[in-house]
Amino acid sequence: MALTVSGVFVFGLATWICWRTFGLRVSHAICAGLLGFFLAETGLAPAIRHGVSAVFAWIASWHL
Repeated sequence: MALTVSGVFVFGLATWICWRTFGLRVSHAICAGLLGFFLAETGLAPAIRHGVSAVFAWIASWHL
């Protein structure tokens, strides 16, 4: 799945909020990123990809 600009923005915003609110350290962010890369190689990757796509489709359906 190609991550769209809006997806990068949402995940970047969530990371920034965690950093400012919960004191996210660089080491935590690196571990989370590595977890994502390793998780992408497992059999769960298609289900996760489908779930993330469904969430973004749900958000896109909002008529603000």
